[in-house]
Amino acid sequence: MFASFHRDLFHATRRALAAGSALSRRLRANTSGNVAMMFGLLVIPLIGAIGLAIDMGRTYHVAVHTQGALDAAALAAGRVAQIEKTDTTIKASKAASAYFDQTKPTDVVQSNIVFAPNSQQTEFTVTATSWVRTPFLSVLKLFSPRGSDTDAPAACKDSYYACTKVTSTATAQICLNCSDVGGGNADDGTNLEISMMLDVTGSMSGDKIVDLQIAAKDLIDIVVWGDQSKYTSKVALAPFAPAVNVGDYFTKITGKSDQEDNDGRSDRNIHFPPTCFNGSGKLTCKTSDYNKPKYIAKYAKCVVERSGATDAAPTGKNVLPTWNDAQNSMATTCEPGAAIVPLTSDRTKLKDAIDGFKAAGTTAGHLGTAFAWYLISPNWSDVWPEESAPAPYGTPKLKKYAILMTDGEYNTLLGEQYSDGSSEATTALTIAKDHCTAMKNNKLASDPNIEVYTVGFKLTTKASKAMLKSCASSDKHYYETSSGDGLKAAFRDIALKISRLRLTN
Repeated sequence: MFASFHRDLFHATRRALAAGSALSRRLRANTSGNVAMMFGLLVIPLIGAIGLAIDMGRTYHVAVHTQGALDAAALAAGRVAQIEKTDTTIKASKAASAYFDQTKPTDVVQSNIVFAPNSQQTEFTVTATSWVRTPFLSVLKLFSPRGSDTDAPAACKDSYYACTKVTSTATAQICLNCSDVGGGNADDGTNLEISMMLDVTGSMSGDKIVDLQIAAKDLIDIVVWGDQSKYTSKVALAPFAPAVNVGDYFTKITGKSDQEDNDGRSDRNIHFPPTCFNGSGKLTCKTSDYNKPKYIAKYAKCVVERSGATDAAPTGKNVLPTWNDAQNSMATTCEPGAAIVPLTSDRTKLKDAIDGFKAAGTTAGHLGTAFAWYLISPNWSDVWPEESAPAPYGTPKLKKYAILMTDGEYNTLLGEQYSDGSSEATTALTIAKDHCTAMKNNKLASDPNIEVYTVGFKLTTKASKAMLKSCASSDKHYYETSSGDGLKAAFRDIALKISRLRLTN
């Protein structure tokens, strides 16, 4: 029906033009009235202008309608990418095509799209090419392909069905530094501070630690934005096992030197074997009883939990106990071997640290929870390097997130202050929940300082699941998965919730 209409309209227009030409000749021969002569002179361009307006209006309508369909298609592709980890490009492309087919303009000869995501799956560009029938424009030989466009549909190469080509593009971008409603304006951004507590205990050995490494690095690729010039996005890592390895920050966190004294005589750096302590914990050995090279060593750079659910700076009574003191051990190494990484926007540094994870040891998840807090707490700013110092709570255009991931029951307590007769698991879970509550509820203005996501990986106990649900900021912030693909999908979903999806053109 649409083709018949345009064919008839075309022939009618030609007949009108021919009649107008004949009328013009008669009017020129008739000098009885100036009005008639003027009408005759104007009728041809008038009819042409009407036809031109009709075709141009149709082309404009298709262009506007196509752009709206493309916007929906690009956003649909981005939304699919938020939840699909496997075959992401294929699934996003199918979503884009489906949305475009549902909403594209119908008054076209042909319309198709090309889908092109970037390598990081953070930008999704959809380009549409549509062909619009423009019979009036073809008479004027404007915009008509007349067979010159090799990609034009066959029907558009017919002289009676000449078309105009309309090309439109839309790009949806996962925008880390945009507010929910701002649309990506230059001054409508958000700085991000994200800490990740990552379980590297013995139960994570094998494929599980590999799955975690892939998932965590994928999150970093999404949330650490390429352009840090105006708004920053930084990530910190807190791997944990029975302790937390604080690396070069040992002295600031414990108040003790990790180096032996030059003369080798300071008791604080001598790690005596357990046989040197009596039943009350009193040292019974003398420094002179031991050969210096064997018994005087560096502290291992690990710490254990302190008392209280607080993010107070580690000074005075708030310093953290050392691994050696808690274990009465001379060991110069501890678990985990991987050290914490303070806030940074250096993707390579973060991913190299994750690649170095080795699974070993028991599970002190309450301590890992505490360090996820400490790494983004402004009270700890003096501990970390200046470029890694967390911003104060309540800073405008700043959001803080903690992501807590574990695969098991919290079963290890090493700090002496918790030797109250309770089971280690029960006490560790309680301490973890206390830290989460304090982290979420320490408020300034109307928003919580830290938004908490939790991820349970192959959990086996109801108590562990309940603890992680309690720690999460809401039910939508809690993830539970029993597969490696599920773990990767959970981290990707968190990353894309933290980031924003917007149209950039």
